[in-house]
Amino acid sequence: MFAAVWAIGSRTAQREVCLDEPRVRDLSRIARAVGAHVEQAGALPVDPQVLAKQPGQRLSLGDPVGGQAYGYRRLGGDRCELCGEFTTDTSDQLNGSTRRGADDWLHGRGRHCFQRVSKAKQAPLP
Repeated sequence: MFAAVWAIGSRTAQREVCLDEPRVRDLSRIARAVGAHVEQAGALPVDPQVLAKQPGQRLSLGDPVGGQAYGYRRLGGDRCELCGEFTTDTSDQLNGSTRRGADDWLHGRGRHCFQRVSKAKQAPLP
């Protein structure tokens, strides 16, 4: 029995992972929406609320547990920062990751910010 708990982790550890997964999913969706906005408008949005108000857009802008808003900050040019509060540390998962791009969302425990670059599509040369 002990070996099984060690292999899959305690219920508390499993619960913490389950809490962080929607946070990463939310931030990933916000990042994609930012990218789409940049392609369409040519600039980063001032506020993620602008993105959530788009027709057909379903973005969660706040933590599913505490409700506090995810952090969003324009860093200048085509760069922005997205932040969330996490209960787990995923830094040890880098080598075991099989999903393409999964390491883009590795985070430590506590508040963690991800910098993203969103470039507008360049018009093709004539």
